Amino acid sequence: MTAYEAASVYGAAQTSGESFDVYGPVKVSATHVGTNFDVSWQAGTLLHSTNVAGPYKAVSGTTAPFYRTIPSGSSMFYRVQQ
Repeated sequence: MTAYEAASVYGAAQTSGESFDVYGPVKVSATHVGTNFDVSWQAGTLLHSTNVAGPYKAVSGTTAPFYRTIPSGSSMFYRVQQ
């Protein structure tokens, strides 16, 4: 993006009253590191469930952008609530 394009986007948002304090869809990623799984996401509340259909509940003690978990033998599904 050129400086002119950036200035144009900024100017258009300012005249329409839009805020730049928003973000798009949150991407959740998981990485296997040694015997752990690292879950990362940009913002929001990390939720987990043993069933893909839910119900989901908040993972206690977590804040974006990182959570490390140790596999326990049962499946765990994660998603983020904004």
